[in-house]
Amino acid sequence: MWDWDYSLYLGDNSERDHIGFVTDTNFFVIAEGQDLDEDTFHGELEGLKQHIISEAPKNLAEFSALLQKGVDKLGEHLLSFVAALAVDNIMYFESRGNGEIYASRGGQTAKLIHGDQTASGVVQSSDTFLLTNRIFTDQVAEERLRNLMFNNTPQEIVDILTPELKGKNDTGMFGLFLQAKKKAYDAEMPIANTETVHNEPEPVYKDSYATEEPLYTSPPLKPQRTPILTSLLQQFRSGSPLNRRVTFVVVVILVGVLSWSVFSGNARRERAKFDEQVQMQKGVVEGKLKEAEDLAGLNTQKSLQLIDESRVIVRQLNTDAKKKGVKDPVNILALTKTIDATEQKIQKKEDGQAEEFYDLDLIENGTEASAIYSDSLELALLDTKRNKVYMLTLGEKSVNTYSAKSASKAQFVAIHQEVPYILGSEIGVVKLAEKNKQEEVIKKDNAWGTTQGFWMYNGNIYVLDASTPNIYKYLVAEGGKYSDKKNYLSDGQAGEIKGASAMAIDSSIYVAVGEKVLKYSSGAKVAFNVSIPDESDITFEDIYTRRDLNEVYLLDKDSQRIFITDKDGGFKKQISAKVLKDADDFVVTPEQGILVLSGNMIYRIKK
Repeated sequence: MWDWDYSLYLGDNSERDHIGFVTDTNFFVIAEGQDLDEDTFHGELEGLKQHIISEAPKNLAEFSALLQKGVDKLGEHLLSFVAALAVDNIMYFESRGNGEIYASRGGQTAKLIHGDQTASGVVQSSDTFLLTNRIFTDQVAEERLRNLMFNNTPQEIVDILTPELKGKNDTGMFGLFLQAKKKAYDAEMPIANTETVHNEPEPVYKDSYATEEPLYTSPPLKPQRTPILTSLLQQFRSGSPLNRRVTFVVVVILVGVLSWSVFSGNARRERAKFDEQVQMQKGVVEGKLKEAEDLAGLNTQKSLQLIDESRVIVRQLNTDAKKKGVKDPVNILALTKTIDATEQKIQKKEDGQAEEFYDLDLIENGTEASAIYSDSLELALLDTKRNKVYMLTLGEKSVNTYSAKSASKAQFVAIHQEVPYILGSEIGVVKLAEKNKQEEVIKKDNAWGTTQGFWMYNGNIYVLDASTPNIYKYLVAEGGKYSDKKNYLSDGQAGEIKGASAMAIDSSIYVAVGEKVLKYSSGAKVAFNVSIPDESDITFEDIYTRRDLNEVYLLDKDSQRIFITDKDGGFKKQISAKVLKDADDFVVTPEQGILVLSGNMIYRIKK
């Protein structure tokens, strides 16, 4: 009998509190729960909805009894609860806890029920209801509600209130505005043999709804037969057997056509009604997304919370689409894509395009490398299987090959003055001054634990030991000789880098430890706070920067992303590429960008 125009205002969730909302054609529930899993909360409300629909309560007492079963499951976790059910021209309401329900008719607005109360009444066209909680009405005065609910659609009300309430603390608020509209096809429905048995109630709203059942109902409608169908039935009864058979076939066809017309007409109306619902919620989502973008530079976590709230609305629309049999809801898909695009913009996500930069098979078929290092002109590639280091020029891509037996036990490679150096726990540091000649510059040190990094800066050698832990510095002296090791970090600071995965050096040293990056200058710790938007499960396996770069690059292989920060840790953007999942190592150059080593291939990721 009624179509329901509705729109929902949702405030922020807190760490403890969640707001849940479920709806069907004539049933609406919105609630606030505390200290329970969000998915569990939504699941309980969805189960309650299915229970109400399947049991089809016929009066207020039955409706309240069915709700009680759902409320009992949530128990003390339930802070606010409001529900409404339309059955024919009667509306049943219930509130619990801090729940409140308002009604508006003919310019008059009043609080219908609050706390643990129920009510019911006859619905009239354009009646407007508000299902809300005390937090909401504490911020929106009753006089303000009266003005808003008179002569405004639910969507218009939400659009007016959103900028006002978002400027305040709206945590835990909710407000569901409903407006009754006559179904368009009601006026076309044939009515025969019916009499008016009651007068419509006066529009004095508080008296129209009460905690008692209404004392009047509309008489049932009686179906009419069309003249054509009546005529055919008469022929069927009175005609010859042949005529009756022909008539029977025609009747069957007509019934089929009429049934299909009714079915397709209902389907079209349901689809149109659902599209209208999507359009209403689209406005709510777009408002949240705009606010999320406005807040992105000031409060990223708040922005992402608004994104999550938008996804809740779309998730509910998808659920409704399945329940109503709506296929190919392209409007919802478009809304989802808009949310995804906004989230990517806020989180500064980019899809990197990986292309082949150099195939190591061009050196020799089957060539693979396990580590890569870059200076301004060349790449050094460590091949432990063939005991070789390849020096690849970035411009011409020409290759010089250095052979050394010790390369089979090396873990890292570096470059100083166009000469490759290799490091391994069992070989120390070896200089490959000539193509087939090696020189031990630092002896194997049994005090080394787990070496996780090797870097050369101004000719000095730095070794990252993640288990001892410390960073060892070897100063270059005349003739290319090196000093004894020195601990770069004091004992009080060294413990911070235990379990480190990698390091990089410009004039400072950057150490990746799990989801953190520690920065040191001249042995002293320097502030470096990485804040990745909405990411709590990240591990930085590798890190890269150098003197001629303005950024620090952090690799998380599991998520297939490289996070880019400035040299103080300020987040700039993130780039995703599938090749990162199997990355063995990576470097960055100002000219070529990100170069990723994976087995026998070097890929370039376009930024």
